[in-house]
Amino acid sequence: MYECPQVFCFDHKYLLLLQFRANTIGDIRGDGEVDCWVLPRINPNGTPFRYALYRLLVQGWRRFQGLNRYNTTMGRVAAESVSLFSGTPYWRANNGLTDRPYNYSRVVDSDTGAFYWVDENGNAVQDVTGKVLWDMAAMW
Repeated sequence: MYECPQVFCFDHKYLLLLQFRANTIGDIRGDGEVDCWVLPRINPNGTPFRYALYRLLVQGWRRFQGLNRYNTTMGRVAAESVSLFSGTPYWRANNGLTDRPYNYSRVVDSDTGAFYWVDENGNAVQDVTGKVLWDMAAMW
């Protein structure tokens, strides 16, 4: 995940933020997508520096969470790949890759900072022993 760079520079006039949207290391070297923000220091009614840096920090945190994820299996199948950009796991499905196997999605537990899986009704998915299916270890 940390092989996918985020860059910020400030020259006292502008704040430049770059965020590579790479899913693989090869995407960084090629013509992959890059989010680019150029924010002037004097910017009435514009995006505040604080918010822009917050968004960059949140995305970095998602990458960090991705580094600490389990290789959770769904229906005895593990994720095929994990996005370098976001830490999101992807499973092979009939029509390509999906980040929502069996219509499950990941949510963050505010008590632990860890992702766990929920069904389409928001109920925690349980493993065969009846325990909540966590996607990663607790962060705090």
